[in-house]
Amino acid sequence: MNSHWNRALVAIAFAILAPLSVAQVITVTPSGSVTGGETVTVGFSDPSRAGQTITIYVSNGEPPPFDEEIEIKIELDVDGNGSAKWVADGGWEQAIFSGGEAARVTVQIN
Repeated sequence: MNSHWNRALVAIAFAILAPLSVAQVITVTPSGSVTGGETVTVGFSDPSRAGQTITIYVSNGEPPPFDEEIEIKIELDVDGNGSAKWVADGGWEQAIFSGGEAARVTVQIN
């Protein structure tokens, strides 16, 4: 009987946690460092949000009152992938890309 309950608990845990395992990914190309004025491609992938529009936040990482942040809207295709262009701000030392539950991506600006 314990075996039956164990299997039931595992099935319930899987049903609850499985959707959380879907990876959300932000990509920035080129990566690492860019030159001010250079156009970069910002990508986002999340199959569970296919067909939706998501917002990526790009900040300079500075403390107030020097902090700046912009929003980039990306429309995801039927597979949950999308991208947009962004021009690196030459007045920023870095750009930090964040959105959804994806890991942040930092790019240095020269």
